[in-house]
Amino acid sequence: MLYFKLPVAEYEFLISIDDAMFKNSENIVQTNNIVQINFKDELQLEDFQADMSGAQVYYGMSPNDELTDIGRRMQDIYDSYFVQKNKMIS
Repeated sequence: MLYFKLPVAEYEFLISIDDAMFKNSENIVQTNNIVQINFKDELQLEDFQADMSGAQVYYGMSPNDELTDIGRRMQDIYDSYFVQKNKMIS
């Protein structure tokens, strides 16, 4: 199982953009100020990545195909917590 941890504020921002973004996760556990998002396998993770990319295009791009402030924040969260800090539970 793969998992990622991010601050509650960042998780809440993402679900405020699209509350279905994490529908492909195995489960989500919140403790104090951290949210751990678990994925059963690579396929679930790929589904999440597609949902995240789609949400960024739909909600975070201007009509001129430029990132908006929302899009930049989504990209920063993705780069900071879902690319660089993945973990594996055996």
